Amino acid sequence: MQELIGYEFLSWFQFALIAIVTSLIFYIMCRLHVFNKYVKEKSIGFRMLLYLFAIFIVISFLLIRPFFHFLFLLVVFGLFFKNVVSYSRVLFSFYYSNVKFGDKITIGNVTGTLDNMNFGGIHLLTTDNKVYFPFNMWKENKITLESQSGIVLISFDCLDDLERNDHHSISDLEKSLFNYPFLAVNKVNIYKEADVFKVAVRISDSKYKGGLLNHISRAGFRINGNKI
Repeated sequence: MQELIGYEFLSWFQFALIAIVTSLIFYIMCRLHVFNKYVKEKSIGFRMLLYLFAIFIVISFLLIRPFFHFLFLLVVFGLFFKNVVSYSRVLFSFYYSNVKFGDKITIGNVTGTLDNMNFGGIHLLTTDNKVYFPFNMWKENKITLESQSGIVLISFDCLDDLERNDHHSISDLEKSLFNYPFLAVNKVNIYKEADVFKVAVRISDSKYKGGLLNHISRAGFRINGNKI
C-alpha cells in the first residue's frame, strides 16, 4: 500500500517539460495563424484545442503522484461536476455537428443566435434580448441547428451556350460549381425544365454571389432571367 501511495509515473521536472512543450506548440499554432479563418474567441475549434490541451495537462499532473493527485482532482471534479460534464457535452456536440458562433440554434423552446460560450453556460441572442443558459441549471435540453451563419442560398436558371446533351451539361455544370472555392455544401440541386437548367446551391457569403455566376459563365452557361 505504501508503494502504491508513493509511486510516481512522472517527476515534477518532466511535468514542467510537458507543460512547456504544450505551451510552445500552442504558441506556434497561434503564430502560424491556424485559426486565422475565425476569431479565436469566436471559434468552437479553438476552444476544443484548449480543452484537449487542458486534458493533456491534467493527465500529466495526475501521473506525478497518482494516488494523492487523483484524490485532489476527485474533490475538484466533485465541486464542478455538472459544469465540467455539461461544458464537455455541449462543446463536443457543437464541434461534431459543425455548429459555429453566429449560427441560429434552438434549445428547449428558445431559438436564437449562438453569441458566446464560457465555462458557466452559453449566450443566445433572441429577437427579444440576450438569453443566458447556465450549465448548473442545464436540464438535458436538446440543441437543434436551425441555420448556419453566413451560408446563403442562391438559385438561378441558366442555358447551355455550348449546346451539349443533357448528361454532359449537368455533369459540366456540377463540376464547375464544385470547383468554386466558396461553395458551402457538398450537394447541389440541378434539374432541367424545358430548355432551362434550374440550379439551387449554397455559398459561404452573399458577397461571392457575383463570382459564382461569373464562374459558371466561363464554363459555357448563360444566366437566364432573374437571379435570386
